Amino acid sequence: MEWTPESRIHTSCQPHSKLSVSEQRRPNTLSSEATTSTQWLILPLMLAVAGILAVAYSLEATRGALDSRDRVVLDQYHREGRKTPVRDDIVILGIDDASRNLDTLWPEELEASPALQHMKKDYPYPRRVWAMLADRLFAAGAKTVFLDLTFHVPSVDPEDDRLLREAVEKYSGRLILGAKFDEYMSQGSRQVRLADPVQEVVGPGGLMKHRVGILNFFQFRDDIIRTMLPYVTSDEAEGLIVGKYPPRNPEEKPLPHVTVVVAEAVKPGSTAHLGHEVAIRFCKADAYPEVPLYTVWPDSMWEGNFGKGEFFKDKIVMVGAVAADLQDFQRTPFGNPAGVKLHAHTLTALLAGDFLQDAPWWWIVASLLVGLFVAWVLMAVVKQPLVSLLGLGLATVGAYYGCAWAFDELGREVSPLPFGLALNLCGLTGLAGNYYLKLRESRKLSRFLARYTSPELVREMMRDRAGLFTTLRGQKQMVAVLFSDVRGFTSMSESMEASAMVSQLNEYLNRMVAAVVQNRGIVDKFIGDAVMATWGLIKSDGDDENALSAVRSGLDMRRYLAELNKDWAARGIAPFHIGIGIHQAEVVAGNIGCDSPNEKMDITVIGDGVNLASRLESLTKGYGVDLVISESVCARVSGNFLLRSADLVKVVGKKVPTAVFAVLGENDMPRPSGLETYEDGVKAYRDGRFTEALGRFNQAADEGLGDTLTHVYQERCEHLIKNPPENWTGVYEMTKK
Repeated sequence: MEWTPESRIHTSCQPHSKLSVSEQRRPNTLSSEATTSTQWLILPLMLAVAGILAVAYSLEATRGALDSRDRVVLDQYHREGRKTPVRDDIVILGIDDASRNLDTLWPEELEASPALQHMKKDYPYPRRVWAMLADRLFAAGAKTVFLDLTFHVPSVDPEDDRLLREAVEKYSGRLILGAKFDEYMSQGSRQVRLADPVQEVVGPGGLMKHRVGILNFFQFRDDIIRTMLPYVTSDEAEGLIVGKYPPRNPEEKPLPHVTVVVAEAVKPGSTAHLGHEVAIRFCKADAYPEVPLYTVWPDSMWEGNFGKGEFFKDKIVMVGAVAADLQDFQRTPFGNPAGVKLHAHTLTALLAGDFLQDAPWWWIVASLLVGLFVAWVLMAVVKQPLVSLLGLGLATVGAYYGCAWAFDELGREVSPLPFGLALNLCGLTGLAGNYYLKLRESRKLSRFLARYTSPELVREMMRDRAGLFTTLRGQKQMVAVLFSDVRGFTSMSESMEASAMVSQLNEYLNRMVAAVVQNRGIVDKFIGDAVMATWGLIKSDGDDENALSAVRSGLDMRRYLAELNKDWAARGIAPFHIGIGIHQAEVVAGNIGCDSPNEKMDITVIGDGVNLASRLESLTKGYGVDLVISESVCARVSGNFLLRSADLVKVVGKKVPTAVFAVLGENDMPRPSGLETYEDGVKAYRDGRFTEALGRFNQAADEGLGDTLTHVYQERCEHLIKNPPENWTGVYEMTKK
């Protein structure tokens, strides 16, 4: 009698895989589909972020906060960007602490100057001082003199008003006075009035007759001055001061800003094309240092400092308070200059025509859309998160310097903030969404791959890439290998409908794979209805534990198949019978297969140990058992399972025989009747005592162990008694695979 188990080991250059040709291509298809779906899933999130920003910019409650952030950047441009060039013909005479105290002058210098004597009395100075100043400056050839002062109440001494009025009339159009809208409280409410020069100074109709301008700079949205209203009505000024914004009354003649009056006096027509509100391009912060007012009176200084007045020839002289306690300071993007200096900056911009324009109405909408588009391109085209982050950073910096260029070269105050917010919020949303979706796709792909290999392998592939790389290159390692096969499946399938066959086989393989995975094994491949599994290929729990897990997996396969057969019997479906062989040996593990262009690879094991496991599975049919293990496995698990000696076999291609054992179950199960007798018979058989062995096997059969394996030995003993061998070793040699 000889056994010819069917071989299950394939030795072609390309190991058999569980994936069909279409399935082999599916992971790449999944990846492409996942990328496309990810992009279109991210786009709604980015659109939602851009929509939220658009709503925030359109609502008054949030627009103010966003505008204030815009102003932070735009004020930076004011400080660091291009400035309006300083003019050589503007001079500031400052009412500073030295001019008020006059404590640096000699007594004889005070005595020699009537103006200084009047200035010595107290501040505000008597108005005749300004008349004297006008005479002195215009006599020196000054082009225009602007007094950044208000004369809204008569003087105590009418003579002072008369002298100043005569100077205003004498230098009409060249001596510029100012009027100011002041806020005051009346009956618990805020009121605004125009403090303009009194008739005692300018005469009847003086506001229009003489060149008098509005001194106010009105703040918008915050208390920092960046703009100037060239013309303003009383109603408009009141609304700006108290926070009410009535429409301009077309019947009310607007009043010009004082710098407009000065600019027209110096260069007629220079303000003809100004808009309702103009943004000032300021000069350098240290522009126009003040000349102390008192220095124009002592003859020694007039001669030494000003060349007997030649210094003021053709100059625009602006006179105003610069002393700290006079509190005439204004907040601007570049600091808190005195009011007269702010007028000087504004006048310089007016005469140079160097004003700034606000961003066009569509700027915010365009910025949000472009920011969204750039973020989308970065997310859709650039696949690397770090590169995408770098792209976001570069685009943000580019927008900042692009808007700075527009500020310097185009005179446009355009903020990069809307673009930057849309770009970075949408970009970060895209990155976060991509991360989440890729994590989800990775899990889906892991589940997909786990259908064709083991979840344990997939997890190890994700976790220990370095160890996997070493395995892929090829290495020798101790691995437990399990082969299982359905007995007679080929003949069964010939009488079954294709759909029924596939359905039953899938039910079977689902449970068999579960038995492997639950015991930390890796399903290496399916070969038709056969299953190959390994323990210790990617991650080893130790050789003993790997062997134990492999045997437990085989027992679970037995138990699960019994449950399936019971269910199939209830449904009228033919049962399956399987054989399982387990061997543990040092094998070669690696990524085996064919290279491109016909790329097809498998992470698998090869070697004599794999072949022996397959031969053991084939032996089960002849022995009438469903689970056998090799001697190497028995040595590691004998204390945990109840085993039965099966044979001492030398398989085809091997010179050294191996003992084979059938696994009956866990070690604590009831021992079958006749097992001890059977084992005595096996010992006698291997010693060559065939008559004694036959008696033991017959007794074991009588005791209840009359199964196929016992019957095999009975037939062998009967044959050997009749045909005694010459050199008996107890080894059964297989002649076929």
